[in-house]
Amino acid sequence: MVDDKYVEIIKPMLSVGDLVLLNVCEVDGSRTMGIVTDIYGDRISYISKNGQKDWIGIKWVLKIYCREETTKSFKTQAVKNFEETLENAIINSK
Repeated sequence: MVDDKYVEIIKPMLSVGDLVLLNVCEVDGSRTMGIVTDIYGDRISYISKNGQKDWIGIKWVLKIYCREETTKSFKTQAVKNFEETLENAIINSK
């Protein structure tokens, strides 16, 4: 019930391109940041700092960042890591 209410409140606040802090492991409290790429039902798709795409329930969104400097820095790092991963995959496939 509480989770449903939280999702109901947070979902309208989320937009594609937002930088969010996520609680990725309930057991040990591990957290990560990601850029929202899609919002559907009670879940979001996001790109992590290492450039990988994943999904998680909206109830695990802990914070939505609004500072442009924070967002720009994160996006730059995510793009760089994605490009390096892609480059390595191309080299390793030859």
